[in-house]
Amino acid sequence: MGAFVLGHIGDVFGRKRALVSTVLLMGVSTVPVGCLPTYHQIGVAAPALLVTLRLI
Repeated sequence: MGAFVLGHIGDVFGRKRALVSTVLLMGVSTVPVGCLPTYHQIGVAAPALLVTLRLI
């Protein structure tokens, strides 16, 4: 799925913009993973949030 979206961005706007978009998206989703509370603190919501952020 990501190859279709990023491939289109690369074709239309250039490879540099596609690369920058990829790196920014990875950074934006990685920072909240580091800030997530533990299972002990918020229970079942912790793994659900982790899976959601990993899918992003």
